[in-house]
Amino acid sequence: MRPEPQKWIVGKQYPVVPGELFYMSIRNEEKLRELQDWQKANDALDMVQKGLDDYLETKRGAFARFYFLSNDELLEILSQTKDPLRVQPHLGKCFDGIGKLVFGENNIIEGMYSGEGEKVLFGGENITPTSMVEQWLTLVETYMFKSVDRVANESLVAYDKTDRPKWTTEWPGQIIITVTQIDWTRCIDSALIAGGKALQEYAEKSATDLEAIVQLVRGDLPKLVRKSVSPLIVSATALYERASKTPTRPSSRFMKPLATVMSCASSEVQAGAPGARHPRSTAT
Repeated sequence: MRPEPQKWIVGKQYPVVPGELFYMSIRNEEKLRELQDWQKANDALDMVQKGLDDYLETKRGAFARFYFLSNDELLEILSQTKDPLRVQPHLGKCFDGIGKLVFGENNIIEGMYSGEGEKVLFGGENITPTSMVEQWLTLVETYMFKSVDRVANESLVAYDKTDRPKWTTEWPGQIIITVTQIDWTRCIDSALIAGGKALQEYAEKSATDLEAIVQLVRGDLPKLVRKSVSPLIVSATALYERASKTPTRPSSRFMKPLATVMSCASSEVQAGAPGARHPRSTAT
């Protein structure tokens, strides 16, 4: 009788005995079960990840500015809903112009600070944070727009009553630029309607006002005020150059659409619209 062929294991230089074959079979079964367990755990992890992504998507749907945050940053906020101060480090990504919020007693939100440290209150309106972060952040967004609009209107009224250099030191930088551009537009409209040398006279007035701001910046100013006033020089210089290069008698192609705008403005004046005031003759 021919002898039974010997079985070999790769890497081994001796024949496999029956006991070794049984041991290998058991090990293979254990590894297979281990692999199946890993696959089940991986599937469960995928389900958890999908559920987490869906949850974060609902939060982003409720407050769209959450899209500016990574999943880790958003989770840090949502995991600390009892402490609204934990939102502070991430405000800069949600609101480009807000550095931090003004918290009063019992964490009541009363206003906001810009990234430069300019403080704007919500005009007596407060926000009480709740566990629903997306809800009270939506209120912050609403009050932000209302507060900037309110402060801009207050500043516009003060602009006509206060010496211009002094006025620029009393308001936030964004408000200064906005109000001075509003006044520049009004004055240019009036000069174009008046015709003659009105535009050239306004350009000369703008140069005088610009020089006053330059002298103000060269003086001793607090760091925050200097930051607010300095951009005004760049803006005013550009607008002054435009005004000085504009012909004193604009073409009919330019005046035709302007006439329509001024006709609407005249109607507001006759109706006694609150914002219909004769512009002050100053530069931006």
